[in-house]
Amino acid sequence: MQTMTHGRRFLCHVLQRHHYKIYSTEDGSRYRACVYCHKESPGIRGAAWLSG
Repeated sequence: MQTMTHGRRFLCHVLQRHHYKIYSTEDGSRYRACVYCHKESPGIRGAAWLSG
């Protein structure tokens, strides 16, 4: 887990600019969440957004 600097906190919470990464759960399903604040991506679910 990465620590959140003041600049990154401003980007995540004020400007809503996140740095998303793909994570997987224990059952094998995948999801995108911000590396710093761990907010899940509001984007589409499914295999389409996992590629690229």
